[in-house]
Amino acid sequence: MKNTILSLAIAAGLLVPIPHVRAESSDHDAKTQKNKGNNLSNVQMYSAARGSASGSDWMALVEDSRSVGSLTIPGTHDSMALHETILSSAQCQWFTLRDQLHMGVRCLDIRCRHMKDGFAIHHGMEYQHANFTDVLTTCQQFLKEHPKETILMIVKREYDDEPGITRSFAETFMSYVGKFPDLFALKTTHVPVLNNEIRGKIVLIRRFDEKETVYTKWVLGPGFLPKLVPDKNSAKEVNVQVGGIDASHWPDNPETVVPVGDAIQLEDCYDLGDYFWPVAPWNYKWSIIQKGLDAAAQDPEGKYLHLTFTSGVAFNKVGQPFIRTVSDDINPRLDAFFTKNPKGHYGTILMDFAWAEIVRKIYSVNFAN
Repeated sequence: MKNTILSLAIAAGLLVPIPHVRAESSDHDAKTQKNKGNNLSNVQMYSAARGSASGSDWMALVEDSRSVGSLTIPGTHDSMALHETILSSAQCQWFTLRDQLHMGVRCLDIRCRHMKDGFAIHHGMEYQHANFTDVLTTCQQFLKEHPKETILMIVKREYDDEPGITRSFAETFMSYVGKFPDLFALKTTHVPVLNNEIRGKIVLIRRFDEKETVYTKWVLGPGFLPKLVPDKNSAKEVNVQVGGIDASHWPDNPETVVPVGDAIQLEDCYDLGDYFWPVAPWNYKWSIIQKGLDAAAQDPEGKYLHLTFTSGVAFNKVGQPFIRTVSDDINPRLDAFFTKNPKGHYGTILMDFAWAEIVRKIYSVNFAN
């Protein structure tokens, strides 16, 4: 319903949509990235951290015997979401992927729309002016420069598939793996130990199925403005062995900490419902975040990967989403929490609008114990 409202607004000419491009038209250039929401304090904090080797190399100081699940890891929700048509509706980060990695972020949330048998990066309906090749090229370059680091990467199927695709999402994913050999540690299917098997590589958290029904032929459907529809006679079952940590049964909007597969404990309550000032659901969201942090604290040996999403969205009376309003309240609380609790184990924290100082506080927990 909420996506429908946004679509109607665009169709009515009230908003100008960002045009879609070919899934592999690599027009993403970090050097020209402009974030209208950036403020001076964010830029100053980031610039200071960028000159520090700790943000780029903090995992190099962690011994090989440590379970990745026992680490406290900064991450970003919708890591590539830098663009939006409607204010506070899609953008989730200030900084480019390269900048996030140099700040110290080590868990990425990558959302891929399947189109033209490739992956375009989306947040919902919003194209993010990048494709999966851009993501992997940035990660590969960072890991080449910092070979002792490891990147956890959640890969999710996002928005509607474009009509006309002829292979499964898993097949397309594996086509990228073939273009970037040795970048993924796909044999890692459980919580890994930080060692040479995964250092310098991406550990996949696979939020998509390996098995899927695929249509190899598409035809024009009925109507005055016919659309491509799958030819049901061309259906086939495709089962591709991908590997990675299985998170394909990810629940939608759980209101507490829940298991996902055998390896993950998840907090991802993102839909905070309607927002009518001055009554806001921020306290409710913070209480659920605390459940995620508490669950991680009770598992100091890291039997599980604890993923706590501090991100969320609330909606006004006409269904307009507000992302930044949530993070503006939650992020200072998170900063205060880590200022007060510099020791312990808190798992992986995925944030909207992460900045250098909070990222540093999170990964510094690993060296304060």
